[in-house]
Amino acid sequence: MWDENAPIYDPRRTLSQNRATVDDRRPVKDFQTIYKWMHGLNSSYHALQVSVDKRYSRGFTVSTSYTWSKNLDYVSSQSWGGAFGINNPLNFFFSRGNSDHTRQHRLINSFVWDLPRLQKGSTADAILGNWRLSGIITLQSGRPFSVGATNNPMAGAGAARADLVGSGYPVLDPGRSKGEKLAAYFDKARFTNPAPNTYGTLGRNTLFGPGFANADVSLTKGWRLPFLREAGRIEYRFEAFNLLNATHLGNPVTGQTNPNFAKILGTDGGPRILQMALKVAW
Repeated sequence: MWDENAPIYDPRRTLSQNRATVDDRRPVKDFQTIYKWMHGLNSSYHALQVSVDKRYSRGFTVSTSYTWSKNLDYVSSQSWGGAFGINNPLNFFFSRGNSDHTRQHRLINSFVWDLPRLQKGSTADAILGNWRLSGIITLQSGRPFSVGATNNPMAGAGAARADLVGSGYPVLDPGRSKGEKLAAYFDKARFTNPAPNTYGTLGRNTLFGPGFANADVSLTKGWRLPFLREAGRIEYRFEAFNLLNATHLGNPVTGQTNPNFAKILGTDGGPRILQMALKVAW
């Protein structure tokens, strides 16, 4: 969705004067925003995908997959009445960049291990033997983000992004302590507001937030229930989500006028969750 009747900036006027005359500068007079939907854009996805599997044998199976990818689009989501998907209604290519769904690196490992049995028929085996341990380990790079402009430098014609000043990648060393990353994830001095009638020099989604590392595991064991006939069975399941109780940092605050600019205030995903369940089948 984009504004087909976006106002044309008048360089003879000041920024405040342009902001005060938005409807006067629209190409189609007597109309305000003209919402237009179209399907003329595209997205592309390229990836190296590698997987290694160990088939089930001796009570153990494991599957590992790695993806190195790049996903480009102009807009990653759009809903009726929401914000415009196209930042610059006069140049759609200004919005082309990393998709919101991009994860450049993603490693997934899953396994199932039938733990060895003890002496068959013994009390110890009934309690401690024949358990099944399974889990999923996820390692992936962070989500992309941009830093937007403030003060409406285009005076109603789309949404500008910040100017990136200096050279090099503005995200600070990811090897710093957690406290340092929370206080300043990127160098906020590298971003300035663009001049009036400019959309900024920072590309869309060119910055990436903190990575993600998580482990989920489950432990299950079943017993037969002969009084419920052949299909009778009870199963106990213990599950741990985010087993190590890792703090998965979210993306930083990107509003330049926000007092928390460049700080990380949120997380992606919850803390450790433990749950147990009993299931009876017959």
